[in-house]
This record gives sequence, structure tokens and C-alpha cells, in this order.
Amino acid sequence: MRIFLVILTLTAVLCGCSADPVSDANEPVSDVNKPIADVKEPIAGAKEPIADVKEPVSDVKKPVSDVKEPVSDVNAPVSDIKEPIPDVKKPVPDVKESIPDVNEPISDVNEPTETEIPKHLNVKVYRQNGDEVTLSDFVGMPVVLNFWATWCPPCVAELPHFAKIDAETDDVLFLMINMTDGISETQEKVEQFLEESDLIFKNMLFDINNEAMMEYKIQAIPTTVFIDEKGAIVSTKVGALTEKQLRQKVADILN
Repeated sequence: MRIFLVILTLTAVLCGCSADPVSDANEPVSDVNKPIADVKEPIAGAKEPIADVKEPVSDVKKPVSDVKEPVSDVNAPVSDIKEPIPDVKKPVPDVKESIPDVNEPISDVNEPTETEIPKHLNVKVYRQNGDEVTLSDFVGMPVVLNFWATWCPPCVAELPHFAKIDAETDDVLFLMINMTDGISETQEKVEQFLEESDLIFKNMLFDINNEAMMEYKIQAIPTTVFIDEKGAIVSTKVGALTEKQLRQKVADILN
């Protein structure tokens, strides 16, 4: 061992090197053996994860409140729409209430008033003594108008029924209107016929000017018109009536 050291020393002297062991050789070089912090430690700029890339981007992955949360203006009920509008849903009294002038019957159209006389009653006829009579004078009672002539067999056949009921009642006025044209039918002929037939009527009248015939549009005789107490025509019968038929017609205008 000593010999080895001597040789080593001599060699060192000859080479100009120190005989002491070189610390730089024997001792570990810190720069080599030690880990290089700059190398082994992660470089923040390179090896560390880039927050902008690997970390979830809040703007992308997080739910966007403006999108996923319900928009109050859309989902929430709008009180102005769902609440009833009083002015629209409430009934308008002026429209739904009945109008009396429209729904109620108009008396001037359906029936004559106290001051209005039906036109068909404004005709003039004459009594046997020549006195003028207006049919409107008899408004207030039911009236039976019978248009007849002595030359008409059906007229003559039904006259006894009229005379009989006329004598029985004062509730109905029988106005026997003779179609006196002055040629085929005259007042003299009528008076002679009534005397010979023994027929008596309370109101025998003569249509000398054919005024009543035209107003009531008489086209055939006998024709009988039944008028109620208000002056309205209830019914008209063309042709001869039996006693039973006549009584029924009289009952109709009394009721």
C-alpha cells in the first residue's frame, strides 16, 4: 500500500499535478449528479397544463344562465293577458236588455186603437128612410155584415136564419146590406119582398152607390163578413150559411 502511494506521488510530481486527490474528480459534481431544477422541474410555460386549454372553460361548459334558466318574461304568466278584462267580458246592459218598442206588439198594427177607425168601416150606406149610416158608427159591438139581393136564390134561402138570430140577441148587430143598383135591384123591390116573406130585420141597409161592395171586394153573393167589437175582420164566408154555421160564426166574434 505504501509502495502504491509512493508511486502515485511520484507520478503526480512528474505530471505537475497535486498529490492530493482531486476534489472535483472524487466528489460528485453537483451540477451533474444533482437533478437540474430547470430540467426536471416542470417548466411552467411548457409542461404544466395550460389553464386556458385543459381547465374547463367556464364560458363553454358551465350552463349559461341566460339560456338555460327560464326567462321570466316568457314562461311566467302575463297577468295582463290571463286576467279577465272587465270591460270585455261583462255584459253590456244596453245591448242585452230587451227593447220594449221592438219586442212588444205594436197596437197600431195588430188592432185598431180607440181613436183609429179601420178603413173598411168608413163606408156609407142608407136606411129605408134615406138616412145615411156610416159603418164606423157601430164600432164597440160585434157586427155581422150580410151582402144580398132579392134575385139571388142562395141569399133568399139563408135570410130566415139571419132574421131568427137577429131577433134572439142584442149582443150582435146584424147589418143586412142590399146590393141596390137601381136597375135589377131597387128599394121598392126589397120592401115588397120583405113584406111578402114576413121577414123582419133591425137594420136593413141599402148600398146605393156600391161603396160597401167595392170596399169589401164583394165578387159573389151571398157574402157574410164577421167583425169583432174592435172593428177587426175575424172571418168572411162566401156562399149560403146554415143556421148551425151562422151560430158558430156569431159565437166566434163574441168570444
